[in-house]
Amino acid sequence: FLGEVLPRVRYSGGWPVTVDGAIVSSADVSPVNLMEESSYRFGREGGSNDGVDESDVEDIQSSGRRRKVVAEWDLYMDTVQIKGSNIPLLRNLLDNPNLRLKSRDLSNLLEQSIDSYTTPRPKLYTTYVDDGMRIVRDEDDHVFIYGRVSESEEESDYKGVMADLGVGKLLEGFNDAVTKFYL
Repeated sequence: FLGEVLPRVRYSGGWPVTVDGAIVSSADVSPVNLMEESSYRFGREGGSNDGVDESDVEDIQSSGRRRKVVAEWDLYMDTVQIKGSNIPLLRNLLDNPNLRLKSRDLSNLLEQSIDSYTTPRPKLYTTYVDDGMRIVRDEDDHVFIYGRVSESEEESDYKGVMADLGVGKLLEGFNDAVTKFYL
């Protein structure tokens, strides 16, 4: 439609705003097996503990030892919440601390209502590279790399994030690139 009205104007199809926010979840994570990295076979259960126990994982996290340990974890999701959304009006609703998806309760309801449903309990395989980096593989061999960005264990505060769909950043970028008007 835009090309018919303004023939010289082209539109690539992207939305000129961004949607931001954080997915915050809670889960029970239980160690199933700990093993030396050399005895772990990617994507398959295997290997042996070879004398590796939970204290070895703690040692790696606190002392930065170079001995790499893979931990197999059983994950049981509990809650999921969206925080810091920049969507106006929806932000007020989503940031309510009482509004969260209770996925464990939902799974229990589904298990009771649908005979063929079983609650998923994925396994995660974590390689502790050092005290600040972990490589996590899921059952499907998807790889996630986590790095510690802060020593704080406090929840992030999103009060400084504007609920403006990123229009402020868009205008700031336009000003920096085109108008270059500064106060």
